[in-house]
Order: sequence, then structure tokens, then C-alpha cells
Amino acid sequence: MSVRLQAIIAGVVFVLLVVAWFFLGFNPNRDRISELEEQQEQVVMEIGELRVRLERLLELRRQEPQLRAELTRMRDALPNDPRLPDFILQVQETANLAGIDFLSITPSLPSPFTPPGGAAQPTLQAISVSISTRGRYFEIEDFIVRMERMRRAVRINTFALAPGGAAEDDPDQPGGSPTMAVTFAMQMFVNAPAAGAAPVAGATPAPASPPTGSPPPGESPVPTATPGETPAPTATPEPEAA
Repeated sequence: MSVRLQAIIAGVVFVLLVVAWFFLGFNPNRDRISELEEQQEQVVMEIGELRVRLERLLELRRQEPQLRAELTRMRDALPNDPRLPDFILQVQETANLAGIDFLSITPSLPSPFTPPGGAAQPTLQAISVSISTRGRYFEIEDFIVRMERMRRAVRINTFALAPGGAAEDDPDQPGGSPTMAVTFAMQMFVNAPAAGAAPVAGATPAPASPPTGSPPPGESPVPTATPGETPAPTATPEPEAA
């Protein structure tokens, strides 16, 4: 066999080997390489998103004292229970700082809050409060401004003015300034627990069984006294004569 024929055969064999390597080795690996490149791009995107989230968390950590203070302020403004004693103390302190002596506060029971032209909000309750006070013009104005700065959030719906009589002579106001009687109709709000929510910590659950001393079935219960009322007297049977 001539050298030229051997060279041709060797060339053909080499081409066949290259074609076989391309289809059996390189082509599948190329698909695998493309898949790995796509995975790499996805991982790089996820790393970028995680870095953004990490920066946000670090920023929140730096702002933690301010956020906690804001949370406390919001809880004081809109608590989960009425906290009427605390509210009355806040109003009384506000009146004292404004120089007002007379103050009358009449709150109502909480009820579902219904905004004007809207439906009742099941998770928000409103307590109507009527405040009657008396003082000079600038004292009343100072009282209103201080109420707007109270920790408890309130909304003044209406107010009524009436003459309150002549005030005592004031060295800063010769002849004295007349006083005004003012009645404020306002609302404060309470977060209402959602239906089926867990009870608030510290709350006493209702007893599952009747308390000790309850009358047996079929007997009338002993009448109890309502606060502010006197219970009706009950007749005591006299012993029979021997």
C-alpha cells in the first residue's frame, strides 16, 4: 500500500474520530455547560437579592431604638384595652397645665367604630367621651392644644360654648376676663381583638362551670344588688309554734 493511500486512510479515520467526539463528547458537555451557566446567573441574582435584604436588615438594626420608641408611642395612642383611668389622668394633667380647675369627664362603653359613609370596622372600637370644663379663652385654647399632644389619640368631633360668668380680677388682665363653659364631644379608639384570637395575657377567662353557691336547677336564684341600688329585702319564715 502506497504512502499516499495510508495518509488518506489516516485522514479519514481522524475525521471520523473528531465527528464521533463532537457528537458523543463535546455536544452533551456543551449543553451541560449552558445549564451550569444559567445556574450561575441565577445564583448571582440570588446573592444580589440577599445582599439587598442584608443591607435593609442592618439599617433596621441601626434604627431599632427609634422603631421601638415609635411602637411604644403607637401602642399608647391606640391600645388594646380602654385604659380609662390612664386617659382620665392624662386629661386631668393637661387641664392642670392649662390652668383649668373644673373638669368633668363622661366616657361611654366601647362600640364598633363606623366611619362616616362607611361600614363598621370589626377590629377597631370607639369610646365616646364628653368633657365639660370652664375657663378663660386662652386657657381653653391651651387646653385644646395640649389635648392634641396627649399620648392617647383622640378626635374632637364637636364642641359647644356658653357664658361661664365673670372671672376674678387678674393683674395681667385689668377688670378680669369672662370665663366660658365648654363641652367637648370626642372619641378615642381601641384595638378590638379579632374573632378567635388568643386571649390577652393577664386576662381572666370566664369560668366553664357555675360558681360555688349557685342554686340547683329548678330553683330561683337569690337576688343580687346592682351597684348604686339597694337589694330588695327577702322574707324570713317564722318558726312554727310547738
